[in-house]
Amino acid sequence: MKRTKESTDSKLVISACLAGEACRYDGRDNLVPEFRALVEDGKAVTICPECLGGLEIPRKPCEIRVVKGERKVYNVKNEDLTNAFKKGAEKALSLARNAGARLAVLKAKSPSCGCGCVYDGSFHKRLVPGNGITAELFLQNGLTVMTEQEWLTQKFKEESIMEKKINLGIVFGGQSGEHEVSRASACNVIEVIDKEKYDITLIGITKNGDWKVYTGDYKNIKDGSWEQDTDKIHADFSIFHDPIIQDVDVFFPVLHGPMGEDGTIQGLFELMNKPYVGCGVLASAAGMDKVASKMLFESAGIPVGPYVYFKRRDWEKDPDRIIDDIAGRGFPVFIKPSNMGSSVGISKAHNREEFIDGVNEALRYDHKIVVEGFLNAREIECAVLEENGEIKAAIPGEVVASKEFYDYEAKYSDNQDSKIVIPAQISDALLEKIREYAIKAFEVIDGSSLSRVDFFVTRATYNIYINEINTMPGFTNISMYPKMWENMGVSYAELVEKLIQGAAVKRVNS
Repeated sequence: MKRTKESTDSKLVISACLAGEACRYDGRDNLVPEFRALVEDGKAVTICPECLGGLEIPRKPCEIRVVKGERKVYNVKNEDLTNAFKKGAEKALSLARNAGARLAVLKAKSPSCGCGCVYDGSFHKRLVPGNGITAELFLQNGLTVMTEQEWLTQKFKEESIMEKKINLGIVFGGQSGEHEVSRASACNVIEVIDKEKYDITLIGITKNGDWKVYTGDYKNIKDGSWEQDTDKIHADFSIFHDPIIQDVDVFFPVLHGPMGEDGTIQGLFELMNKPYVGCGVLASAAGMDKVASKMLFESAGIPVGPYVYFKRRDWEKDPDRIIDDIAGRGFPVFIKPSNMGSSVGISKAHNREEFIDGVNEALRYDHKIVVEGFLNAREIECAVLEENGEIKAAIPGEVVASKEFYDYEAKYSDNQDSKIVIPAQISDALLEKIREYAIKAFEVIDGSSLSRVDFFVTRATYNIYINEINTMPGFTNISMYPKMWENMGVSYAELVEKLIQGAAVKRVNS
């Protein structure tokens, strides 16, 4: 099944007058050269809701009034033109959807396009809080709306942020069972960063939780030998007060698992008032906890496979009850630490004895254990990226495990024959549904920046079940997340740049 790469770009919707079209009420335009250039380059489409609603050019000035609790539009002759404005708004929304737009730049103060404030209906140039008819409809339907000045200001900030080098803090290692994966991911990320744009501060966290600034060759990070390069290590410093740390503009925590991907270090960055790549505290914590995330997915209407969970104290108090309950549900099952990634601590049990061994293994990594019923299914993964306020989902890929399931060894051992297939060889309808669920999962945990969302598709019935969300997916040379975006035409280096710039823009907007 062959598919062409899909563009990751979406068009802006712009008020036609801003692009130089003479469609104002007085027959003139509000030309902003930047917007005309976007239209000429095919990056934007124009709308004039008032013209779409059948109003003529020129026409009498209109403003919004509140009449008996309802917002209505009148012209200066007190003629009610509400229906025309609503009709134009509906047509404008249809055009925006057809263009795949998620962002609209609309003329400030207009009764149709105004965003944030509009004239009060007295025709005395008095502004009141509120939105134009079209702007309000766009917002109700999930589009981001901003005025021309807001867009130009943001554009200026995004351009000026690169006028000086950004000091980028790469944090790697960590205390979780995914320490080695983090080191490999960090090396790959550092390799592709544009050194002309960024100064890089390397901050390693040992398995014991010690923070160290490393100034040596980053290639020593992958095999862990950086820790023996003591002449290049600065270990005696304060995270909150040391100038080396305070001079970091943006952090990129290339960390996986607990104490790195679970909201803990994200909370630290928030306390430091430093922007960072990746999801925030809430999304990171919810995404790391398999039980909490499943509950959120269920609440959002995303199908979840059968599961139960228990805690260490439950197991220590009455293991026989738990074993009998699982046996009654039927083997095989998967036993997982609730808070862990990269398949660390996961096992598959076909009987009671294997279940006991699996629980004891999982308890090495977490006090809360989730047991999932077996699904005869294919493993499909979908990459999600937030860029300029828009959430995008890549075409999903499929994991074909070399072992009975995709465990840590199957993922990372050089001796394994696991492979990934991008795009996944399933129907277009299933691919699109998975992309839809991936975005919904990202939104329900309040995600930002990036995530990889994993699914099962049953072999016999083609039912889709969400497995989990990874808020800082791997960036190794075999990791699915960057490979899915590469299939969409976004190279590894471009992807890393998008993530850093997204965090950097948060810095100037904060």
